[in-house]
Amino acid sequence: MKEKSIFKRIIESFSGFELKNRSYLSRHKFLYALIAGAGVVLYWRGVWHLGDSLQENSNVFLRIIFSPLGSIVLGVIILASIGILVQQFIGSDVIISGIKKEKEDIDKTEEEILKEEEKEKKEASLIKEIDEHLHDIEKRIDKIDHEVKTELNK
Repeated sequence: MKEKSIFKRIIESFSGFELKNRSYLSRHKFLYALIAGAGVVLYWRGVWHLGDSLQENSNVFLRIIFSPLGSIVLGVIILASIGILVQQFIGSDVIISGIKKEKEDIDKTEEEILKEEEKEKKEASLIKEIDEHLHDIEKRIDKIDHEVKTELNK
């Protein structure tokens, strides 16, 4: 049998560690937010200082790359190449609404807004009706269950 590489063992151990932490912290939201916030800030602080260090202590090429304008260009290239740029700065809802050719509320006419509100009311009414039917079905099932148990106990 092939032995796992040290890298795979480290990843698996970290994955288990991460799962335990996430499981615990998901029940303590405030603590989760504090730790996550600190982690994000420390990560970006390190990235920032690395960029500063590379700019100050390097050749002309790296000074240009890690200059303010170079950092922006490099960041845009990295984010665009992995598909995050548009999603991060615009948001998936805006992209999806653009694909569906939906208008923003501010661009809609009063008539369009009223039609949407009427549609939402109908949908809410239908959901309520379905909920009532489900409740009736649950009552019938409970009644049948009770009758079956009564018959079995005789």
